[in-house]
Amino acid sequence: MENNGYCEVMTTCGGSGSYETSLAQNYSISGKCSSDSLCSSGNYTALFHPSEPNYVALVGGSNFSITSDGNCCYEINETNLIDRLEVNGLTWDAYAEDASGSGTCNFMPLALTILGS
Repeated sequence: MENNGYCEVMTTCGGSGSYETSLAQNYSISGKCSSDSLCSSGNYTALFHPSEPNYVALVGGSNFSITSDGNCCYEINETNLIDRLEVNGLTWDAYAEDASGSGTCNFMPLALTILGS
């Protein structure tokens, strides 16, 4: 659903994401979204578009002045969520099924799940 309009996802206005619609109805949706026009700039909660700076901020607590896609995230030398897990003795794993370019700026995961323990 990333990079799709609200009404391309939500079945309440013509989308095909029945699971995503049920999550939004049972829990919440970001910002004041209820149609494509209300999800435009100013009503949708995100730091930047495109999305990479939002992921950096999610893990790092800051976007560290990153405002666009195409950055090599593992080269950002700032304290982040993973550092905070490790300093408290917690371990983590990342699973990126069928990913290519591991350990490079060309890393391309199809799906990513981070598990703490």
